[in-house]
Amino acid sequence: MNLEQTAQSFEQALSACWEKLQLQARMLTGNRQEAEDLVQEALTKAYGAWPGFRGEASFVTWVQRIMANVYKDYCKRNARLRQVSLEEKWVELEHAERSLALGDDAIQRLELQDLRRSLEQALARLPEIYRNLIILKYIKSLSYEELAQAFECSIESVRCRLYRARLEMRKLLVDLV
Repeated sequence: MNLEQTAQSFEQALSACWEKLQLQARMLTGNRQEAEDLVQEALTKAYGAWPGFRGEASFVTWVQRIMANVYKDYCKRNARLRQVSLEEKWVELEHAERSLALGDDAIQRLELQDLRRSLEQALARLPEIYRNLIILKYIKSLSYEELAQAFECSIESVRCRLYRARLEMRKLLVDLV
């Protein structure tokens, strides 16, 4: 395959999964600019390895694995854990707050604000893997299959990790209340 054919076949494979890659990068980084950088670096590596792609996994799974490795390397280089922005994740809770704001029930409004604050604090204290799992499952409504693919593990592993994440979240919420 010549260089032009390689580029065309890579572009065709990429067009089918571009949005999925963008979503995963955004969930990993919590920041649009960093997500774009992550996708760009992962695609650069994937393009370089494209001639050796054997098709044992789907193209999107292959690129997601590359992107996860690029992100892990990035975190190691910067020696810090990434935190997903919580402010933009609580759409449903914000909607409920706005609904209550229209009424006169100040006590309910304060309780809801306290709940939100407690949830944000507990979520921020979770280990990164648990935090990302909870956000992807309960805020972004990803299926177990999508989570397994994104985290490169079995569905059973996702269920087990999610169970542990919920237990940890409960402990943190009890401490905060």
